[in-house]
Amino acid sequence: MLDVGCGSSRDANYFATQGYDVTAIDASAELIEWAQQHHMSSRISWVHLDFSGIEKQAWENKFTGIWACASLLHAPFLELPCIIESLLETLTDDGVMYLAFKHEEGERVDEERFFCDMNEARWATIVSKILQAIECDIWLSADKRVDYKNAWFNVMIKRENNPIRSSVKFWCG
Repeated sequence: MLDVGCGSSRDANYFATQGYDVTAIDASAELIEWAQQHHMSSRISWVHLDFSGIEKQAWENKFTGIWACASLLHAPFLELPCIIESLLETLTDDGVMYLAFKHEEGERVDEERFFCDMNEARWATIVSKILQAIECDIWLSADKRVDYKNAWFNVMIKRENNPIRSSVKFWCG
């Protein structure tokens, strides 16, 4: 499993405790160092890496799962198709990728952090630029954190084995 933008590695640690081998990547060297000290697991490989470095790794067809929960929302909208293409190359034929963005429209800076929000129309634009044939399910969910009213735009992607263009299934949960 690939945990993209692992941050404190809470999720990578959970996946490791469930028996998965995890490659946890983050652009922050400080977070990777902190996570290594606080989540000592032989099942987690730590890599200091930003989104642009994914395509340079020898990870073709390596991962059955990619977890990018609230991480790609820090990438500019125009870069997302390329980043997603790079991630798709790392999936095995039966692999799946999960993405989560705040359900809004546009890009913004909030407390000195960049955010790329997502909605159905913006996602359709991204899908139209992805060259690989994919199937994706999207749905909205409420923020589970106390005192937060955000809706989340969730995406589950599976690479299709036939070369027909991408399809999108919309549903809300």
